[in-house]
Amino acid sequence: MSLALTYPLASNARGHGARWRRPATTLFFALLLLASVIPGRFEISFDLFGVPVRAHEFLLVALFAMLVVFRLLEGPLSRPQNGNVPTIFSALFIYAALSLIWWSPVTEPDTSAMAWTLVASAASLWSAYLVVRCQREGLHRFLSNLTIFIAVVAAMYTAQSFLNLGFRSEDDAAPDPTFGIDRVRGPLFGASLGGVILIPALAFALQEVILGRNRRINGLASAVLLVACLSTGSRGALLGLGVLLALATFSLRSTRQRVAFGSAVLVIGGLAGWLVFSRVSTDRFADMEDASRAVTIETGINAIAEASITQKFIGLGYASYWRWYLVDAKGEASEMYGVYESRPAGITLYHAHSTPLLLAVELGVPGVAAAIALVSAIWRARKSSARQRLPTTVFAGLAGSAVTLATDLLIFKSPFLNLIWWSYVFGSIELVDPKAGPLSA
Repeated sequence: MSLALTYPLASNARGHGARWRRPATTLFFALLLLASVIPGRFEISFDLFGVPVRAHEFLLVALFAMLVVFRLLEGPLSRPQNGNVPTIFSALFIYAALSLIWWSPVTEPDTSAMAWTLVASAASLWSAYLVVRCQREGLHRFLSNLTIFIAVVAAMYTAQSFLNLGFRSEDDAAPDPTFGIDRVRGPLFGASLGGVILIPALAFALQEVILGRNRRINGLASAVLLVACLSTGSRGALLGLGVLLALATFSLRSTRQRVAFGSAVLVIGGLAGWLVFSRVSTDRFADMEDASRAVTIETGINAIAEASITQKFIGLGYASYWRWYLVDAKGEASEMYGVYESRPAGITLYHAHSTPLLLAVELGVPGVAAAIALVSAIWRARKSSARQRLPTTVFAGLAGSAVTLATDLLIFKSPFLNLIWWSYVFGSIELVDPKAGPLSA
């Protein structure tokens, strides 16, 4: 039997939410479009209690508020399959806020600035959760549209990098001397962060190719996403791609499926590799070490080692070591890379460049426990998908994106990337709900 025919038979469990699906998704994609195309130099910022806040982030909070209204207008929904991840991380954000007040050594204006990052982070998480819950019968279509959207944005950024279309200012468009071209990036994501959304999107597109759904469109999307991912010049993205391909291949049961997947990867990967490496240098990928990140990780480990037993448990406090918001808001981030800040345990970059490192150092056991709960929820959904003989390639993509979370700072930083990543997390988990009924293409 074809894998495309192994989805559960029809059920009425997703009958709710159709009324609000269209306005919810329209608002969602409209905000992502704004965040994807408006250059940073044209962004509007507002002063909120002395903190410069981008207009887009205000709109993200507004999106969350509107989605809450839509949710309240719906009928009762079945219990979600996400292991209470939204509640757990909401509690973690509240815990981080309390640490800012009670025991973190951070002072104003950084206290208010870092408090805002928690508001934006919570808005990203809950907006993704609510827009997924609004989909119900149209969830598969929503994830498919999200994948195509990311592919289009990636194509635009890639064209700028390869063809120098003039979308960027002259000061911001210089080629990377170790790479050969201006690394793929844009308003939505930086070169080092792109993998966190490009890899799950690529996984979903490849899964659609395997299932025989709109193979031309999804094959083209896969090629674009792979080219963009390689052209970011991110070593973390390269490692994440390896994780995706290895896990996806291992998860396929039959020889026929492995041959289909391998053929798709060879064709798409061959074209993407030829296009990218005819223009860029592989020197950047030859050395996987990063001295600045290594120093930051070493300082974080030293901070844990030198902490008291109580501090090890509760954490040193949110923003006790890394206070990045004002640096980003003032557009000084590019100037800060390679510039170290002094902390009690050593020197560090201005942000952790590792999500697990921040969780362990600043939020202690609660931070680590939240991360474990997230991984556990995704793992259970993956096992459930396998038991139902559903495809698991998208979960391999989430595992690949975890490399970016390990090598850079997300969840608390870059709210629009979080919005997309959480959408894939919650969407992938909800798709394998055995009570969900058939996926609509």
